[in-house]
Amino acid sequence: QLPANWVQRAIYKLVTSTAFDFFMLGVILANTGVMASYYYGEGTGSLHAKDTANMVFVVMYGVEAVLKVVGLGWRRYFKDWWNRLDLF
Repeated sequence: QLPANWVQRAIYKLVTSTAFDFFMLGVILANTGVMASYYYGEGTGSLHAKDTANMVFVVMYGVEAVLKVVGLGWRRYFKDWWNRLDLF
């Protein structure tokens, strides 16, 4: 059942779309690549860039969670175990 509010309905359609799933998969893979690229003796410039990238990833995961809670609602959000894992 689609939400009655048009904003919530638009967000619902976004977060339940295949494109959104693939986008978030790309974010996860990029985040994994950044985490795997750390090495001993790495320069400070490179470390700073990777730390900044990791903060961007954290923000993106937070935005994903907020969008899903708004679009799906609390009950539907917490019915999915992956969402529970993502939030905590």
